Amino acid sequence: MAGMAPSRVSTLVFPLAILLAFPTSSLSLRTPVVSSDFDRGIELLGDAAISGDGSRMQITRSTAPSSGLLMRSAPLRFATPISFSTDFTFSISPGSGDGLALVLFSKTSAPTFGSSSFGLSKGDTRFVGVEFDTSMDENVGDLNDNHVGIDLGSFVSVSASNVSSMNLMLNSGEKLRSWIDYDASSKRIEVRLGRFGEPRPYNPLVAHLVDLSKIWNDEEDVLIGLSSSNGNSVQTSSIYSWRFKLRKFLNSMHSMPADPNENKGGEHADVNKKRACPVALLGGLVIVALLGALLLALMQSLWAIAVEAFRVDYPEHRVDFQYEKIGVVVGKDGGGGKN
Repeated sequence: MAGMAPSRVSTLVFPLAILLAFPTSSLSLRTPVVSSDFDRGIELLGDAAISGDGSRMQITRSTAPSSGLLMRSAPLRFATPISFSTDFTFSISPGSGDGLALVLFSKTSAPTFGSSSFGLSKGDTRFVGVEFDTSMDENVGDLNDNHVGIDLGSFVSVSASNVSSMNLMLNSGEKLRSWIDYDASSKRIEVRLGRFGEPRPYNPLVAHLVDLSKIWNDEEDVLIGLSSSNGNSVQTSSIYSWRFKLRKFLNSMHSMPADPNENKGGEHADVNKKRACPVALLGGLVIVALLGALLLALMQSLWAIAVEAFRVDYPEHRVDFQYEKIGVVVGKDGGGGKN
């Protein structure tokens, strides 16, 4: 090493620094994602790569085993209560791989690419996952091979729901969309799922109460990402869009948590509000007209009662009138001359 040229030393130091920064990610380099369908500051790790036509981010390869991560580079801290909303569009090809998961984990627990279990470090119990599972593992009590589950420090889901009840199949290759919301005041995480292009469901598919601020230390950096691993399958998982939004601490969470895209111009929410205004106005006018008619009828009824109460009855007296014919004679005075 003493006689090694300076240029060669610098060539070795740079990748070594990367390995020290992310020791368990091995030779995996971070690739930034530049796309209008994704937020800024999102990176690809492991086998994750941009598809040839640039239409999606392919998290796993069509070879086994394969695992990758689409990660938000800016960490979160739960020392101060924070709420967040995220939504993403994805598809999973046929096969019995692990599927896809939204994962939150400590920055000190780097993903172990090349393994199963969504690349999370074995033995790490401080993580939260929302799994879109396409394999049934009896060892962790999986509901079936087509379910969505919420995991807290273990792949034994604390809450799970059968996706087949929605007439959907996770690994059909169909493009789906999921909305995941966490509210710090109610300490509740909600997961919604639907076909791409359909409106956001009103009711969540699965939900669970959890205080995320109790899982990690106050000063601990927490990363969030979309992870996938295919185990012994050639299943591939692809992401077409991903949005993430931190929300201010609220006293209570409405049954419809905030959509990450609610402030974007031209969104469905704004359109629906504009369409609802004329309908609401017309409905208000109809209600006012009905109330006016009822009030008028009531006033007429009260007036009739008042008139009846104050009416005075006078006795009737029959008066007979008699007509008589009277003759009038006017005499002519013949005398009256002077002598």
